[in-house]
Amino acid sequence: MRKWNLALVLLLALCMVFFIGCDNDDEDIDGDTIDGDVTDGDVELDGDTDGDIVDGDDETDGDTSDGDVELDGDETDGDTDGDDVDGDETEDDTTDGDDIDGDETEDDTTDGDDDVTENENANPDPTWAGDDFEDENIDDWAAMDQSFLTSVDNTTAANSTQFSLELEKTEVGTNGLERRFDEMTPCEISYYTYTAECPTDGYQNHFILSQPNDEDAFVGDIAWIHIEATGGANDGLVFSAGAVKTKLADCIADHWYYIVLRPDWTAKTISVEVDGTDKGTVDFKDANATAASRLELFGSTTGLKGRWDEIEFKTNCQ
Repeated sequence: MRKWNLALVLLLALCMVFFIGCDNDDEDIDGDTIDGDVTDGDVELDGDTDGDIVDGDDETDGDTSDGDVELDGDETDGDTDGDDVDGDETEDDTTDGDDIDGDETEDDTTDGDDDVTENENANPDPTWAGDDFEDENIDDWAAMDQSFLTSVDNTTAANSTQFSLELEKTEVGTNGLERRFDEMTPCEISYYTYTAECPTDGYQNHFILSQPNDEDAFVGDIAWIHIEATGGANDGLVFSAGAVKTKLADCIADHWYYIVLRPDWTAKTISVEVDGTDKGTVDFKDANATAASRLELFGSTTGLKGRWDEIEFKTNCQ
């Protein structure tokens, strides 16, 4: 009897050894169960390689090197089908434009169309709307030659402001300062101009608005206003349109003129107002001008001085 009992015990022990050695399909090397997750039939060994290779691919720190789904549910940077395994879209996943969780990612593009703003085709605001010289500089202006002196000071200023621009002609030449800007069609241009003494001969206080097509020529002139003294009937503040000159006012020393120009870009005419008085309508100097893109300030007679202040462009006059 004892021999049979001993034989039975040995048989059971052998069966247990056989059973344990064969039943290891669902266990990890270190005894942790993998919950039945497989990748192409390869069981991941808890993300640790321990020198083991699965189908020739080393699993390093849980990252899949061949684009296979990672067992912990986190999508790798190599996801090529645009689908997110755990429901969280990666930041740069834009391959098919489909967001699994319904939230579009920061860089996701759905159909390649850019958003079109409501005012996409509206006229842009001008890049320059004038100068009041209260910053005490003319950094945004350019000198067209060196035949003049300029200063921004508080000797006198218009409209209760502190500073204005003075330009003095020092030698022969017809250039001064210019300010270029993007082409625009202002509905109103206003400015102040001043002379301490009325000239007895010559031209000063030029204010020339133009659409130039040549850096060195007076072309595309829209408005040309200056003070002149030639002994003729037009001596004073004048609007010049080529051979046609329109006297706007007598020259008044130590006086700030306030001049308002209202262009009609279709009719190519300008309504002029001086010190609040309507001076009628004049023609563009160059009827071919379609927009303004340059303003020039200068005096053309040596020794004469002029001042400008509170230059303003308006593109909305409603």
